[in-house]
Amino acid sequence: MFLRGIAILGLIAVLLLGAWGIIQIALHLPGFFGRVGSSITSVFNREPSPVATTTPTTPATQTPTTPAKPATAVQNKSGKTSSTYVASGKRTNLYGLPDLTIHLVSSYSAWGRTTVQFQVSNLGTNVAGQGWSFNATLPIQNSYTVNSGPEPVLYPGDRIVYTLTFDSGDYGYDRDYRNRFVNILVDCFGVIYELNERNNALSIRI
Repeated sequence: MFLRGIAILGLIAVLLLGAWGIIQIALHLPGFFGRVGSSITSVFNREPSPVATTTPTTPATQTPTTPAKPATAVQNKSGKTSSTYVASGKRTNLYGLPDLTIHLVSSYSAWGRTTVQFQVSNLGTNVAGQGWSFNATLPIQNSYTVNSGPEPVLYPGDRIVYTLTFDSGDYGYDRDYRNRFVNILVDCFGVIYELNERNNALSIRI
């Protein structure tokens, strides 16, 4: 009877332990399968490693710049004149009168073509307004006078370098060698009221 009682107690203990184990397994089983499922999902849904791509770059192109050309003052059958304006930067404290003056820079003749370079400056203390001009009388047969047309404003210290070129091939120089002068007169129509009018003329022997 004693042994039978112990066997019954042992059976009851085994049954209780089995029931407790089944309960623990039932409680932890969903979490276990959830972790297994997430691991499998992470294995099959892994994002591909990014592949480095290179985009070819087009070298920048530089647009060539065209140098500015000097303004053309006059061009006709007997002569052409180009000019380059040089500003002094003086624009304030103006008083008194302007003073236009002319002087020779260079002169060259070869093969019937003559090039004369001269400069017109404002040596006064005030601005020489727009609209003044100059005449250049050329030493060709029957003479010929080139008029520049209206010229720009000249502030004190400003200057313009002119290059006058003419070809005597079609006309011939004046037969009298003593008359072979290029005569230039600045402000030939008296547009500018100046401090000194006596320095407006230039004669260049050819």
